[in-house]
Amino acid sequence: MKAAKAYFLSRLAREKLLVASFLAIGALVWLFAFGGKATTFWQGFSSRQRTAQNNESIINRRAEVDARSQAAVAMMVPAQTLNSGALYAEVDQLARTAGLANRRMGNVVTTPGADFSVHTVTLQATGITNWEAVNNFYLGLSRRSPYLNLREFTVTATGSPNLVHALSVEVGSVERPRE
Repeated sequence: MKAAKAYFLSRLAREKLLVASFLAIGALVWLFAFGGKATTFWQGFSSRQRTAQNNESIINRRAEVDARSQAAVAMMVPAQTLNSGALYAEVDQLARTAGLANRRMGNVVTTPGADFSVHTVTLQATGITNWEAVNNFYLGLSRRSPYLNLREFTVTATGSPNLVHALSVEVGSVERPRE
């Protein structure tokens, strides 16, 4: 260390200034990089802390959540709930009836549970020129509530008030086993 100090002190003033400038610039770059990493860490920490608090409140209310869930499931008539095939057919029929011509449907995804299974399917329609078709599809879905539920609804529109370019919908249903 003494040798480095002696070497530094033996340099001309402009060389000392140049070396000190490089060290200061390096320290600033390191400081900003550290600040960015610290900010990212703090945001992640805060997010995880909020998630943990939310999960803790749900766990603390487990009896209430379970009771409400059981009450909601008990209100559903098993004969009117839809299995995966019936969900696909029902959504396709609603889209056809509403007038959504250029449509494409994804595969039904099933999430099994102890008391019921949840099925979801995605419908995408393009080239829609009639807002009424989208509205009629939505109204058809809402008439089938709570057996059909809208999980995601995305409309992409152009500048014209009557031209809707594309529609993407994720529809879900709950299936209770028939007794």
